[in-house]
Amino acid sequence: MGCIRLRSEGLEVPHFTDEDHNHFVDLYFVLLYKFQRKAFLDEVKALDVNEGVNLVRRLVAKQDKTKVWKHRLKIADLAIQIFLATTIVKKFNHDFCLETGWPHW
Repeated sequence: MGCIRLRSEGLEVPHFTDEDHNHFVDLYFVLLYKFQRKAFLDEVKALDVNEGVNLVRRLVAKQDKTKVWKHRLKIADLAIQIFLATTIVKKFNHDFCLETGWPHW
């Protein structure tokens, strides 16, 4: 994920275009889903909402029929469910803590 963070922080990785970067990010998540499901869930939860939505859009739009992309729609579905749940929980916790004065954790 270092390459992703470098790109998102505005630091240029000289040998990669945005398209290359997105392809490797997509491949990274597909392989995590296949081989390390827990790590996949953790990484998806850690993604920024905008990055996550872009990931889902790319996975859904991908037309490649090779074996590695076989479960891309399942991955997109699971990722969007995680983003929705995480966003709702964060929003609820933030609003609830502001309204009641409870500590935010």
